[in-house]
Amino acid sequence: MKRHTTGLAPLAAGLALLASGPAIAQGVPIPERDEAWLISAQGTATRSAHEPSTEYFMPGGSAGLGVYHSLSPYIQLGGRLSGIVVPADEAPPQGIESSGDLALGAFSGMMRVRPLADPWEQSRAGGLYIEAGGGPALVGDELSGAVDVGLGWNFSVSDVVALGPNLRYMQAFESDDRFVGDDPRIWMAGLEIALLGEVDPPVQPPADDERIDVHVTVNMPETERSTAMAYVDRDADRVDDRFDHCPEDKETFNRVDDHDGCPDTGAITLGDTDSDTVVIDEAVFFPFDEATLTEEGRAALLDVAAAYHQAEEPWDALILRGHTDTRGDAAYNAELSQARVDAVRTALVKMGLPERSIFTEAYGENAPLSDGETAMAHHLNRRVEFVIDR
Repeated sequence: MKRHTTGLAPLAAGLALLASGPAIAQGVPIPERDEAWLISAQGTATRSAHEPSTEYFMPGGSAGLGVYHSLSPYIQLGGRLSGIVVPADEAPPQGIESSGDLALGAFSGMMRVRPLADPWEQSRAGGLYIEAGGGPALVGDELSGAVDVGLGWNFSVSDVVALGPNLRYMQAFESDDRFVGDDPRIWMAGLEIALLGEVDPPVQPPADDERIDVHVTVNMPETERSTAMAYVDRDADRVDDRFDHCPEDKETFNRVDDHDGCPDTGAITLGDTDSDTVVIDEAVFFPFDEATLTEEGRAALLDVAAAYHQAEEPWDALILRGHTDTRGDAAYNAELSQARVDAVRTALVKMGLPERSIFTEAYGENAPLSDGETAMAHHLNRRVEFVIDR
């Protein structure tokens, strides 16, 4: 009776879950957003994995197509269709009866794990991935089963394309002797190209019956940088303690006061101080790299206008400050931030605020809230500030 290595699939799945443990155990808040579909295609060279088949079968080739849906930044589930051709040597070793080339097709249900994923990235295609699964396979004309394990690292080529090396192992189970008296066991090495896999920005649209949340920070800390001060984040919410109003309590990133580092406390209220600073994520107002207001942005401005009209004391002035992150050309970022605050000013005037009392300032990338080039730093730095003088 032929012995099959049936423990490979659960072992590979267990290793994949173990690999994801450190990333998940960090306690990093995962932004709630609609996850993405991902399409991957692989082209690989193949080689038999055991003796004496390595003497009988020559290197071959394979192709694979996978479709996955991400459940979180770390976990993806999907299916993969593989086709493998392993050509036989024209002169097999002595004592081995030739059975010709081997063709193998398999469809595998797969779990893909991205243990190093950053939950604030928009792409679900890049970086290290480990995957494992199994399903039906056709070995020649015999229907059997197979396990499939993969390891790779994709590098972003554009917003929707990633490319990188891919190493795979597949084992099919058969009762015949076409693979020189053992199960087909095949190594594959090549390239994967991954398409799509991009999620929405961290700030999510609210439900239709949910009030638009304006991000309010009263008496924000100074934003001047000190190169001598090391990065400190005691509550591990990725908001630097220099700018964190609640350094012992984690920020909850769900559109309410995302910039102040504090847990949400409910509906926002403007303070009674002489100057309030209202901070709203730029993703609420504008599509990527554009200065045209979205419908969600207009709804948020209606809240600002309502606060003006309902204020017990009239506002002496409203200063709009536009900020970008550090990516891209500095001059272009300054121009974009100016165009955006101009669009906000125009909309507020149409909502009844006096034009003479609204002033605009475009900072571009020159007044960040957070240092560094991380996805979290970029998220905090892209913003529109409303400075209210009473």
